[in-house]
Amino acid sequence: MNIGLYSFNTMEAKQVEKLSNDIIQGFIWVDNIYLYSENTTKQRIQCRQAFKKIIEDHKKQKIDWIVFEDFNTMSQDYYTRGLMLKELLNNNCNFDFLKENTSSQSNRIILETQIHMSNYIKESNDERSRMGNKIAKKLKGKKV
Repeated sequence: MNIGLYSFNTMEAKQVEKLSNDIIQGFIWVDNIYLYSENTTKQRIQCRQAFKKIIEDHKKQKIDWIVFEDFNTMSQDYYTRGLMLKELLNNNCNFDFLKENTSSQSNRIILETQIHMSNYIKESNDERSRMGNKIAKKLKGKKV
């Protein structure tokens, strides 16, 4: 089995070695582990070339399973994380989160809850911004 290990941040050799050992212990057999690491500080999903590459390689069957250290490896922003989870599920990717002991196979309800939560947070933030803009416009017209 070929595993793709995704990381947003550049990992040190010791961290890669530890995660590789965790992966080997968690799977029956592992042929290769490929590291996909972003080379950007931008959180937006459109800027994540390594994420696009790992999905592409999964489609091409270069890798069989995608592994993330934890949910925060995707993003600390719930909305971006939700978009990434949706992308993985829409492409029928097999994936795991090591620290949360969550996989695409056994905990789909948790993943779908994460997606719904991210959409709710995004909608709430958008509504708060719209209300703030309305208030700012009204205050701008009045002299204080």
